[in-house]
Amino acid sequence: MNFRYLSGPVAAVAIAVTLSAGVVCAQEQVPPAPVPTALAEPAQAPPGQFPPGQGYPRQGREGRSRRNGAPRATPRTPTGPAVKLAAPKAKSETSVEQALWGRRSLRSVTAGQITLEDIGQLMWAAQGLTGEYGRRAAPSAGGAYPLEVLLVAGDVTGLPAGVYRYYPASNELERLVEGDRRGDLGEVCKFRGIEKAPAIVVITGVESRMATIVPAGPMAHHTVAIEAGAASQNLVLEAVALGLGTAIVPDSDEEKLAKILHAAPNEKPFVTVVISRQ
Repeated sequence: MNFRYLSGPVAAVAIAVTLSAGVVCAQEQVPPAPVPTALAEPAQAPPGQFPPGQGYPRQGREGRSRRNGAPRATPRTPTGPAVKLAAPKAKSETSVEQALWGRRSLRSVTAGQITLEDIGQLMWAAQGLTGEYGRRAAPSAGGAYPLEVLLVAGDVTGLPAGVYRYYPASNELERLVEGDRRGDLGEVCKFRGIEKAPAIVVITGVESRMATIVPAGPMAHHTVAIEAGAASQNLVLEAVALGLGTAIVPDSDEEKLAKILHAAPNEKPFVTVVISRQ
């Protein structure tokens, strides 16, 4: 809060209330879950786990890094078999307003292929790069970018069935799991017909990347959840522009879902989006 424009008595009361609120929050804060020591240094992170973000300091008006040099997400590239996606399109025949008017949740899944080009556009809408310093299509507190986008492909032209991870920096999909896993998702996600959907996108989060932005625990989880909501809305509106239908899965067994996706140990599923033909 900026106290410069408050008079003396009013400013004193405002400062006291603010400090009291900070003390209450500090007392109620849930202790952070134990983090493996190896995550403290990104270079020592165990295989399959994601280190906290680093690099990309943002420069403020006075040339100083904002938030005392808060780290930004380190650009990563695939280490396994990968598929290069087409460059995203910056224009379409559908305006943002038309996409908002046309957005509706699917009540049933229509079987039928979708194209790899459509998948690339959806990946970009959720977490693709849109500017310098690794800025992405969806906002992130302090530029920490804790989100990951996983794709369960079942009927995508030019893409073998399997589970893939999207890499924004290189605009690629890395295959994590071979074979059609849609049936497995049908057992852990409460959405009828999900096993027939051409593709399912799961937006996950690595809460430890928020370490320099917010305290660990409920606040970090809450912040990542907000960002996952923003990314999923981007994806849903892009789907409308592509003539595709979507639905957000209301409930799932997150622990079992993470295992099916071969998610990293410190990576949690937040939003699952079913993609289908209209």
